[in-house]
Amino acid sequence: MPPLPLRLETPRCDLVWLSPEDLRELASTGSLREITNPGQLLTGEEAGLAEFFANRIECNAAHETWTIRAMVNRKEQRLVGHVGFHLAPDSEGLVEVGYTVGEQDRRQGLAKEAVTHLIAAARTSREVSVIRGCTAPTNAISKHLLVSLGFIYAGMVEDEEDGPEEVYLLALDAS
Repeated sequence: MPPLPLRLETPRCDLVWLSPEDLRELASTGSLREITNPGQLLTGEEAGLAEFFANRIECNAAHETWTIRAMVNRKEQRLVGHVGFHLAPDSEGLVEVGYTVGEQDRRQGLAKEAVTHLIAAARTSREVSVIRGCTAPTNAISKHLLVSLGFIYAGMVEDEEDGPEEVYLLALDAS
């Protein structure tokens, strides 16, 4: 499984892949190298998410650059969110995208910018045929984001941790 680039650039952010060491450093100290983290993303309640992805990567190196990335405001070198795929593509070419933008940076189009660039990277990899996005039925902003990027509603699922979720799918061209 070919890796995605370690860094993807959007107009305003760098999407920097986080290694297990990076994830654990963020979770324990709240910062990472020269990147500030005023919203304390991937700490506190989110520290479990950082450990979850660190363990996934350590258990299977194929997941490495497909998983969680820091969304870093390039100008300010500030963590504004995180984005990535939950795992590397499965045998059917399916990946699930996830994204979070810190409270102070929401409603500025950063999630759309980041997910758009992840979709482009997935297309370039030629390993992905379908991208799935799941969101709470009450999360109108996330649903709007997915639909605006061409995702199509595909039904409901019951997630063990998150409860009911709406599933949206984006089929990638074979071309």
